Amino acid sequence: RKMSEKFDKDGLINIKECKITGKGDKKQVKRPKKWKPSYFNLIGGSFHIYKDMEAASPTRTVQLKTCQLNKKVEDKEFEKGTFVLSLTSEDLELLIQLEDEETYKSIADSVEENMKKAARPPLSKDKKMGRLAALRDKTKKNVIDKAATSPMGKKAIKAKAPKEITNLIEAIKQIAKRESNSQKKAEEVEQNLFKIGVKAYILVGQKKVSMGDLLLADKPIREALEIFSKCFHHVIDYQDTPEKIQTEQLKIRLKQVEVLVKQAGEALGNCLKGHLSENSIKRLNDTIGYIANADALLVVLKDPTIYDDLNELVTAGEHYSQFYYYAED
Repeated sequence: RKMSEKFDKDGLINIKECKITGKGDKKQVKRPKKWKPSYFNLIGGSFHIYKDMEAASPTRTVQLKTCQLNKKVEDKEFEKGTFVLSLTSEDLELLIQLEDEETYKSIADSVEENMKKAARPPLSKDKKMGRLAALRDKTKKNVIDKAATSPMGKKAIKAKAPKEITNLIEAIKQIAKRESNSQKKAEEVEQNLFKIGVKAYILVGQKKVSMGDLLLADKPIREALEIFSKCFHHVIDYQDTPEKIQTEQLKIRLKQVEVLVKQAGEALGNCLKGHLSENSIKRLNDTIGYIANADALLVVLKDPTIYDDLNELVTAGEHYSQFYYYAED
């Protein structure tokens, strides 16, 4: 049988193959409890599913012409923050889960575009093996993204990372939530910090970046946290007599915090520059710019309704300042 040499879409997905029995009022859909990691090729009107990227042949092929497409399946049993589409035939409901919205939309649109195309055989072995190197590189990025954004990924990071770091990130997240009045913004800040942290951790493990290089960003962070702590305690000392707060002096000190955090961001960016995409560098700069804004920090400091959250941030900062990394010998 002649095999295909070209494909329209491929990648890594999670699937549930749900068996359908009966018709009409007696129709039943039996869904497995667990998602199954898989690799797929979309070729013409055929959706070929493989056990993994290394598998020689598909475990199932779904002919799109025989299916109905639902581009957005919602169910309370699905993990929050994931995206699911389905292909449904007379005896099968194929649920396809993605944790990245951009990839989800791209796959859903490609499947919709191919619904009326003719069926095509799977990729030839040579062509499929030629895809593995590119997909492995893409998979590394997906691992970083999922680790930083999925609930299970973040839980794993928090279990492994020093609590001084995770507590500091959590405190920053809570301040971002209160300052912006947006849970989405707070989670975005947290995710960006975790993504950079996971990327740095992987690069150090691969010896592509040294701990000594990363420590160039650590020193200004510690100095910034110390200054911010002093600013906070000054405000607390005069919370009952706010007219005694030295606002102009606070502005000067918070500007120092802004400069120091931006120095840390620049050092971290330079350290990771050759290993991050332009979008990742932009996210890093945007996050640093948001955190290190002297005017916004002054507004936050003078808002008594968030003193409890600020106290958590200062405490986390003080614990972080007592924690030490060590460069390799």
